[in-house]
Amino acid sequence: MATHCFHLRIYHCTMAAAPASATERARASLSISNLLNPADDGQPQPTPDPPSTPQRKTKQADLSRSDRIRIRALHEWGGHTYEEIFELTNRKFTQRQIQRACTGLATLQKQKKRKGRMTTPEKQQLQAWLEEGRNRYTPIYLLRPKLPPSLCQYGETAIRRAISDIDWLSVIRTREIERSDQNKRQRVRWCQEMKQRRPNPEDWFTFCFSDETWAMNDPMWKKRVLMHKDDDKRKYALKKRKPKGWMFWTCFAGGRKGPCFFWEKEYGGINAVKYIRYIIPLVACFRNQIGDGFVFQQDNAPSHRARATKNAFRELGIELVVWPPYSPDLSPIENVWAWMKDWMELHSPVDIQDLNPIQLRRLVYAAWEAVPEDWLRRLAYGMLRRLDPRNVEGRVREQKDASAGRPSIPSLT
Repeated sequence: MATHCFHLRIYHCTMAAAPASATERARASLSISNLLNPADDGQPQPTPDPPSTPQRKTKQADLSRSDRIRIRALHEWGGHTYEEIFELTNRKFTQRQIQRACTGLATLQKQKKRKGRMTTPEKQQLQAWLEEGRNRYTPIYLLRPKLPPSLCQYGETAIRRAISDIDWLSVIRTREIERSDQNKRQRVRWCQEMKQRRPNPEDWFTFCFSDETWAMNDPMWKKRVLMHKDDDKRKYALKKRKPKGWMFWTCFAGGRKGPCFFWEKEYGGINAVKYIRYIIPLVACFRNQIGDGFVFQQDNAPSHRARATKNAFRELGIELVVWPPYSPDLSPIENVWAWMKDWMELHSPVDIQDLNPIQLRRLVYAAWEAVPEDWLRRLAYGMLRRLDPRNVEGRVREQKDASAGRPSIPSLT
């Protein structure tokens, strides 16, 4: 502000003098310029260069392995700081490079990149290798080490994509069930009779489904097989065998979970006397919670078909339903077993085969508690679709695939 006032004062004094000649006017203008710019000393200033685009900084060259080792030795063995190393190396490297040399690897390693997709000849080689059948029962995530050397470079995702492109599938092996023509006719008649007795979906909410399954750490209950989409699943069905473990029993009606029970090893085998002692009291308590219209379903195991068992249910006023033989797929509780086993695989802290008996018991209880009750209600609501004769005739498999309403299993992350 002082400069501007001084400029105005000098200007007014000069105008007041009113020099007559042009020479005097030029000399007065020069004096004003000298006062405003005293460093110029009256010399003409050079014309500044026009503004140019700023140059991009060149990327610093990477350090060699010897440079990184030398810098790390100065830091770790010499005890020098980054600033001291910067001066000791004559400022040849930036402090950022010195920091990376001290904290990173001495030798930079390149990441190994796997190929993304298989070519058509490689897919044909994979198909020929699968058709040999030696590794048909190996899960896909364990398949890569067993592939031919030319295909081992691909990851699991590329292998799955190639198997899908050649029309092969990874399916769960079903257990083999052979039904006679008489059994098939009994199934159809039973389904028609039940649809007449319970024609509305709401009629099935008081229908109690029960079953027991083996709780074991043997992965036999769920095995996959690689097969072509046109192959018959019965060709790879599992043969029935007696596993080792506990028997886990439970039931549900509509959207309500019933009691569950572990059949301890000291109880021995299941017979009518033990079934009446341990299971029927649990069913009676659950019947009191459901109320009127309660109907109990059980399969045709010897302890279930015994005369003493039927008399015990009759004395308690619990209605039993006659179940068709060799028809576990008609009960929605089979879907519950499949869901629980998937949940156990996902939430097990270790591999299923490495669980001890206490851990296995806790995991089974947790899986049962995690079953969504709204999904159980939808399973009961879909019984009429399950009893459709088109879905019953000619079915040779143990358990029905999960319906579209099956809930997803939440992960831990």
